[in-house]
Amino acid sequence: MEELTLLNDSTDTLDAILSFHAGMGAEDAHAWTSMLVEMIEKWAFSRGFGFDFLHQEPDRDGMRSASIKVLGHCAYGLLKSEQGIHRLIRIPPGSKDGRRHLSLASIHVHPVDRIDSKIPSTSYPDCPVCTDGSKEVVGNVQLTQIRSYTLDPIKSVRDHRTNFQTAEADKVLSGDLDVLIQRYLQWTTK
Repeated sequence: MEELTLLNDSTDTLDAILSFHAGMGAEDAHAWTSMLVEMIEKWAFSRGFGFDFLHQEPDRDGMRSASIKVLGHCAYGLLKSEQGIHRLIRIPPGSKDGRRHLSLASIHVHPVDRIDSKIPSTSYPDCPVCTDGSKEVVGNVQLTQIRSYTLDPIKSVRDHRTNFQTAEADKVLSGDLDVLIQRYLQWTTK
């Protein structure tokens, strides 16, 4: 796994806690947040990593917020590539007008030492999210848009940091994140 050679921070070998927050996009943002959680869950299982929910705030259409823990060697080092705002452009299921909608969700990634792995879910409370569409403030950390997922009329995923783009949006949403992670790690070491 070439990406492991690109990890050089002392926290890269640790487990990860990811906090997800629905942003702009109303109910479809809640569905989008659920899709992102499922994407990470599928990626974790494909790597043989453990996956646990620490917190969920479900909604009729998905999740308003969630916190998960991913346990595995270098989980944090690999998943820090997912920190930021994820933008979805699609025609939502059941849309009466047939128009594309924009939904945002943010992911914040924290390293967690195995010694502290019994952290109660209240240690990472979901905090209010303020958004203007391109930047988001979660607690005192400002996140920027990192990736766009377009599902209608064509399918594509574009990472705005690395300029990498793929037409295989379905594979990415099914947890095939390794190319995106590798490109991000290469970009950070330049």
